[in-house]
Amino acid sequence: MTNSLRIKVYLSPGARADLQRLNQRALKNPRGKEEALLEASIVMLHRLNGRRHPTKPLDYNLHFADLSDCDTTYVGADPYEKPPLRIVSRDIRPSRPDGITRREIVAIGARQDSKVYRIAGQRLVLQPHVA
Repeated sequence: MTNSLRIKVYLSPGARADLQRLNQRALKNPRGKEEALLEASIVMLHRLNGRRHPTKPLDYNLHFADLSDCDTTYVGADPYEKPPLRIVSRDIRPSRPDGITRREIVAIGARQDSKVYRIAGQRLVLQPHVA
């Protein structure tokens, strides 16, 4: 039997702030679209914690800082519309073979105009690796 990859999600300070902003919008409109998006985001973060990896690798893009070591995950609450949010993450491999991979959540934000990718790039330029 092969040793399966173990993953633990870590929210960067910026991603924590993103989640808090989602929560604030949900509090202003309980039982609305914002609350559904907050719940969908939390569910997706739980899916990213562990072995599941419903993500898409990002390629290098001239318009943002280099995100080629990152993945994106689509988040939406309405199955009939394009998911409006993205979670940008990257895996930081352990130094020991029996260690746990840390999945750093870099940003949670709007897909509109690639805003979340610009924010993620800015954050990674300021703080390239978590300790």
